[in-house]
Amino acid sequence: MEPVIHSIVPEVSMRTFEALVTRSPIPVLLVFTAKWCSACKDIAPIIEEFYEALKGKVAVYNVISDTNMPMLNKFGIDGIPTLILFKAGIPYGIALGNLPLETFLEMIDNALVAKQPIEITPIPGFGQWYYSLKSFWGRIFRN
Repeated sequence: MEPVIHSIVPEVSMRTFEALVTRSPIPVLLVFTAKWCSACKDIAPIIEEFYEALKGKVAVYNVISDTNMPMLNKFGIDGIPTLILFKAGIPYGIALGNLPLETFLEMIDNALVAKQPIEITPIPGFGQWYYSLKSFWGRIFRN
């Protein structure tokens, strides 16, 4: 069994995005991760801390990249971990990579007060490229 990245953080998918993110009365922090990603595992304690500390102010959800490729394409995610803060389903802040807690907090604080959304460009065909590459390396490094 693969380890769970954020055991207490609920997941969101394209199917639940509208209800959980777009219609949320509070801002939403989406965390794009994967179970095989070492950087994602490194920031897991920070994400769980956000989940507990921001309850009632910011909803925190996990997006598992392997099973939610359409969401990665939609929001232009080409690396994980990636955090995006949404207000009414619109992205207002983004942070990429294994960053220190202070950097994540700064992004969240700036996004909460931002008047203008950030621009995110979808990546057409990224999912196919990603799965082809993953399949290629999986064959080379098979146990």
